Parts: sequence; structure tokens; C-alpha cells
Amino acid sequence: GSMERTDRQQTVRRAFDLLARQLTPIDQVTLISFARQPRLLADKVSGAESGQLVSLIDELPSEGGTNIEAALVRVNGVCAHVCAQAHRPRRHRTH
Repeated sequence: GSMERTDRQQTVRRAFDLLARQLTPIDQVTLISFARQPRLLADKVSGAESGQLVSLIDELPSEGGTNIEAALVRVNGVCAHVCAQAHRPRRHRTH
């Protein structure tokens, strides 16, 4: 697969390490991997817990082909869910 080369894996790890250092506690990251099939690895991880992202990348195996179409469909579903939640009317408590 495209990520079997060690230099590519190291590049992705460095990129996530850089991202993790720049996140703030209010940031949230959702991580979807894709090879043969997309997998949701992390959902709305807080910037305060960003070290988890680097650990996930370190543990991610390099698998066969790159199924970008299925990954984009999965991303679209995650984004639609997040947008629906963000635009849902919130009930306010009255005292």
C-alpha cells in the first residue's frame, strides 16, 4: 500500500505530532483512517487529550490499497452528524 514506506509513516507521525502540539483544550479532532475500508479511530478528541492522536498513528498498521472514496463517504457522514448537532435548537432552563 501507499503507506508501507517507512518515510511516509514517519511523515504522517510528525504531522500529527505537530498538530497535537498546536491544539487547544477547546479544539476537537475526529480521525478516520482509510485503506481497504475506512475506520473511525477517534471521535471528537479534545485538544487537551491530543497525545492520544499521536499514539493512534503510532499503532496504525500499514494496510493494502487506498479506498479514498469510501473514506470520503465516511467523512461526509461524520460531518453531517456534527453539523446536525450544532444546529439543533438547545433548550434553555428557566429558573
